[in-house]
Amino acid sequence: MWRIGFGLEKMGLAAQRWPVLFSLLVLALMAVAGLNVGNVNFNGSVLSVLPDQSVAFRDYEGIKRTYRNFARDVTILVESDRLLTSEGLEDLRNLQLDVSLADGVAQTNSIFSVPDFDPETGEPRDWFPEELGSDEETVALIDGLIEKYPQATSLFNKERGIAVITASLVTGVQEDDEKSFAAYLTLREAAEAAVPEDFKLSFTGLTPIGAAILGALLDDQVKLTVFGLLIGTAIAFYVFRSLLAAFLCAVPPMLTALWVFGLFALFKVDINYLTTVLPTLALVLAFADGIFLYFRWQSLNALQPDAEANLTEAIVRVGPASSLTSITTALAFISFAYADSEALKEFAYLGSAAVLLAFVAVIIGLPLAIHWAIKLGFANTGMRRTPAFHSIGKRMRPVTIGHPWMLALLGLALMICFGILQRDVTAEYRLTEYLPKASEVRYGEVLANEITGGRALMLISVPFDEEGGFASAQNRQRLEEVGAIAGEQFGDKLVFSAAQALHAARTDAARERITEVVQEAVNEGRTDFIAKDGMAALVGVRLSSDLPVATLIKEADRLREKLSPLSYAERIKVSGFPVLMSIEFTHLIEQLRLSLILAIILGVTILGLATRSPLMFLAAITPNLLPIFFVLTVLYFVGGTINLSEVVALTVAFGIAIDNAVHLMNVFESQRQEGKEVRHALAAALEEVGPALMAGTVIICAAITVTLISSLPIVPVLGRLMIATLIVALLSNLLILPANILTLEGLKQRFFRN
Repeated sequence: MWRIGFGLEKMGLAAQRWPVLFSLLVLALMAVAGLNVGNVNFNGSVLSVLPDQSVAFRDYEGIKRTYRNFARDVTILVESDRLLTSEGLEDLRNLQLDVSLADGVAQTNSIFSVPDFDPETGEPRDWFPEELGSDEETVALIDGLIEKYPQATSLFNKERGIAVITASLVTGVQEDDEKSFAAYLTLREAAEAAVPEDFKLSFTGLTPIGAAILGALLDDQVKLTVFGLLIGTAIAFYVFRSLLAAFLCAVPPMLTALWVFGLFALFKVDINYLTTVLPTLALVLAFADGIFLYFRWQSLNALQPDAEANLTEAIVRVGPASSLTSITTALAFISFAYADSEALKEFAYLGSAAVLLAFVAVIIGLPLAIHWAIKLGFANTGMRRTPAFHSIGKRMRPVTIGHPWMLALLGLALMICFGILQRDVTAEYRLTEYLPKASEVRYGEVLANEITGGRALMLISVPFDEEGGFASAQNRQRLEEVGAIAGEQFGDKLVFSAAQALHAARTDAARERITEVVQEAVNEGRTDFIAKDGMAALVGVRLSSDLPVATLIKEADRLREKLSPLSYAERIKVSGFPVLMSIEFTHLIEQLRLSLILAIILGVTILGLATRSPLMFLAAITPNLLPIFFVLTVLYFVGGTINLSEVVALTVAFGIAIDNAVHLMNVFESQRQEGKEVRHALAAALEEVGPALMAGTVIICAAITVTLISSLPIVPVLGRLMIATLIVALLSNLLILPANILTLEGLKQRFFRN
């Protein structure tokens, strides 16, 4: 008999035949997974998905080695109405001192750290005296500092009453997430213990952001898994009107969630902001396929008295389709391996493994659960309560079978229109999209963008040819040239370098003394300005972390163009976290869009191979491309951009959406094998599969709504896009797929009668 699942359904038949053996195997897997679940690790790094072999990434790492890891700096924003008083400013100075003494902190900077030198002698001096005078004198000092050094506006905002303290971590913890997060928490405790009651502190920077994401990941796993199971079980109860049915349908997803967590732990793979949704997606898939199998078994029970024989028939009938749906969904995940990122390759393999575990939980776990329910006398045959959506297939049948040409042409026209529009959707990356909602870190990041011009740094490394660092006139000239070009483009207030300290010098003696002071600085502070070997120096530009990718790439290219006339331009490196993310995320998103096309091609091709029918291959193209192009078109109209999580969501959603086509085509071909004419076979397929497709989609969409409670903004986005894709896919496969089959069959009969 014709089968599309490559014989994988035989595992379910074997489990039914030897229930004790397979039950022991399932329990063993549960035990191994349960023992390892406690070892699951989490990774909050935003950089975890970037490829580590690209030119941009190597430049970024080169800057870190040559100077230090600026991305690890912690930015503390201090809000208070008293900052413009002498008492308030003194409290700010004491707060900076307390933070600088915290374990793991190398140095701190604020308006008290802005270097000032005597213009005649070059001797360093403090701008703010040890004892501040009246409030008016304090305000005058602040105004004078900002007038002389406009860059100080990035550390103090008079209008909003906000001051900034930046803390650099010691070299030993900068490259270790765990150590840097611990140092940040220590720093934070020290700041909160010392801060006056009327000072409001906010923290941001990649280290606080990573710590916040890490906490959100831990919180999400509990919420998403538990609530996903509860919602799915509740919907199963609604569909079947039975507690036993709800429990049995919940067995595969529970097994899947446990096994997936065990998989992460066993292979020592960290859960990051992308892989955090894998356990939830896997249990949702298990719910969907389990519904199809249980639905068929219950329908047979209403007609035949042998529950075990009905289970066998259900496995034979539904198992092949479940096998193929798992294969197509796994292929959708495998398409991520096309990307350069090792983390995305890891996501591809883990996602595929999670899908296969979900299939095993359905094809083995559910039959075992049903078998033991029969043995214990909980499951009986006979007429059951009518399931929800039982008439959906009958209602769709007249529309589809009555107007096939019209629906087929409509689907083709919509696919072409949406396909044209979706090409103009461009890649986007904004750091705040990855920050926990309503978190202090998100507030701090937005505030830093507003009042300092941005916390993110574009770093321009200027090469030297002469030794001696700033003691060389040629080296100083180069630094001033590059600084002037950057200042012209971005504004002097946002550009800083060691050369700015020399602007105040009026004599050669002053310049020489300032150079000596910079050269004698301790290594941790020195690397803010000059390379560890003294053969390069930095020009930094403050940028908003919410600057659109296209704008940032344009600004970086424009800067390189302005620098190109310089004789040493080829050796100038323009890097930093925002530059790296704009280049790499754009590249990754474009790669993933190709992965999406690859997933669609592979999915439809496998469908054609499994059905051994070119006609089925052609019929499946329109209804499975249409949902993806529709959602991309919606993105085009609401903003015209797509981010990393949205591409991932669409690819995974396609892998799930094509399941509808598989189940419909499976029953249709089975009906054809029994000798039914095309229209009758389609009518029977819609009547049999329609309720299960509707119930499965409702359960998946309902379970995916659990993503809306995630504190990470990218997770709800993923959920919403998947829900939209699945709803359109359901309509496409209930209306357009049958219409395509009828239309193509009609064309075949007309042109290839022989």
